[in-house]
Amino acid sequence: MVEEILVFRGEQVTYTFGMKTIVCVSEDDCFTIYNVEPTHVRGECVEIYFVFGKTPIIEGNELWTNGYGYIIKYNPLIDKNQIKPPIIRGRER
Repeated sequence: MVEEILVFRGEQVTYTFGMKTIVCVSEDDCFTIYNVEPTHVRGECVEIYFVFGKTPIIEGNELWTNGYGYIIKYNPLIDKNQIKPPIIRGRER
């Protein structure tokens, strides 16, 4: 079994497939991880949507790693506004 390690917990963690970036945002800080291949990212209980009908985006509020890639998770216990349901849907932005 591979151990998962928490990298970031905050307001929002977003992976954009087209830009190959993970953006982590909290109340007092933010940072970006560049050149992350889509095969190295997965989501668990996250919101997945499509920008302009083609570019998928994964959104959550925690970033984990297992040493091989990144896992974006949604934790409702740290979502202050409770506005991000853990569902998968397609929508235009």
